[in-house]
Amino acid sequence: MYYDVIVLGAGPGGYVSAIRAAQLGAKTAIIERDQVGGTCLNSGCIPTKSLMKNVEILHCMELGKQRGIQTQGVLLDYRKAVKVKNAAVKQLVKGVEGLLASNGIDLYRGKGCVQEGQVITIENAQNEIEKIQYGKLIIATGSKPAIPPINGAELEGVMTSEELLKMESVPERLIIIGGGVIGCEFASVFNAYGSQVTIIEMLPALVAMLDEDISNYMGDMLSERGIDLKLGKQVKQISRNKEEMLEVSIIDKDGQQEILCGNQVLISIGRKPNLEGLEALELEMEKGYIRVDDKLATSVKGVFAIGDVTGKKMLAHVASEMGTRAAENAMGSDRKLELDVVPSCIYTIPEVGTVGMSEEEARAKGYQLLIGRFPLMACGKAVATGEPEGVFKIIADKATRKLLGAHLIGKSATEVVSEMSAYLKMGASIDDVLDTIHAHPTISEAVAEAARDIDGCCIHMPRKK
Repeated sequence: MYYDVIVLGAGPGGYVSAIRAAQLGAKTAIIERDQVGGTCLNSGCIPTKSLMKNVEILHCMELGKQRGIQTQGVLLDYRKAVKVKNAAVKQLVKGVEGLLASNGIDLYRGKGCVQEGQVITIENAQNEIEKIQYGKLIIATGSKPAIPPINGAELEGVMTSEELLKMESVPERLIIIGGGVIGCEFASVFNAYGSQVTIIEMLPALVAMLDEDISNYMGDMLSERGIDLKLGKQVKQISRNKEEMLEVSIIDKDGQQEILCGNQVLISIGRKPNLEGLEALELEMEKGYIRVDDKLATSVKGVFAIGDVTGKKMLAHVASEMGTRAAENAMGSDRKLELDVVPSCIYTIPEVGTVGMSEEEARAKGYQLLIGRFPLMACGKAVATGEPEGVFKIIADKATRKLLGAHLIGKSATEVVSEMSAYLKMGASIDDVLDTIHAHPTISEAVAEAARDIDGCCIHMPRKK
């Protein structure tokens, strides 16, 4: 069977890419060895957001007590939460499968292996092999959790996020190795369900990509909720003691050692690309990832790569955008992809939304900065709803007043960040924000107030002397 375009991998980049190719008239096939939807839908973005909704509900119940809403008690049934999560995933997977079918895309289930002569062999669960041919190939094989070379990482009870999501019980003590996005989100979930959670992070702050002010604020909030942060610590080994507890030995920069005990250990130090089955292409690599140009083309003519496997910004929405662009270019377009304005979100409480340069990045690039901050404790909607934690921060170039970045922590930050992304994409200035009327009462008003703070004319904060 011959196809104009074959997409290898049906994650958020792959299925979007296949649909776009089909919309442009290509006879299209997509190959998936596991579940349609990839990591994001099956063991990442979607299931974790389902669990985080329960954390949000528990948080609202705590707020309710302060607002005159009394309950007789709370019964936490984590198994039920897992069932709801699984149902949501199943529904969305079926939805994606329906989208593929409605666009006339052939879905092959099995392990795809690229051969010479633009042929792909597909081995299904019954070990049956089928061959199909392509005109253009889009590689969307994604990534998998990286396991560091730590002694004891293979012990039972040491797991990645994929295994942890399958658990139907809550560990009494959970140790998380890695204080990135995944680690912080899982810490929030299991802390809310009563686990004693410890995060070990080798760097001196959580989520290294964040603006320092936002990272510090997040660290303070997680600590207030009882999550133990071990920052600037390195894991030496994992072992099991006589009580069958896992022991994690850590050391700081001064050589001081400490041993932590837990029932389960989550390793969340990052991800590595899935490259199996691509060997025959002899693709040019860059730092272990497939090298692509600004049009998503690889070193092999007619072969494109998108998403995590390229090592670019490893986010589902970036993979989807790359998929759209790769499909268009495979069908004859010649469009470049720009990744200078990409929002990122973290679903802790309070949540985080960030886009553009951090203060540290902007200063390192030689910018003289204008910085505005607005605490949500002065935002009417945040105070009225009882969620005043957080601060919105905007940075701009002093010479041109052009916006360089926005870093938000607080209620609705993951929604409001899209407004800031639009400003940055348009090359907007502080004055463009000030000239935009924001609805009241909303959390987005804090954006306008942060912009006003840059000029010292914030309305809802005491005047600075």
